[in-house]
Amino acid sequence: MELREKMLNNSYNLILLGAGIDEVSLRSLIEELGLDIPVVLHYGGGSGLLLAEIQQIINRELK
Repeated sequence: MELREKMLNNSYNLILLGAGIDEVSLRSLIEELGLDIPVVLHYGGGSGLLLAEIQQIINRELK
């Protein structure tokens, strides 16, 4: 199943983006489909970093 189909046929609250994925293309697809899904960029790091990155997005979305 292509990403476009997955995005249309499923409900996503958040997308975690790591190395190897084209961020610009993903954000363009999200916009093109009229979806409102926050994208968290995460390329590894120390303990608690992922949680902190996700929390920043959640806090931003709640404002």
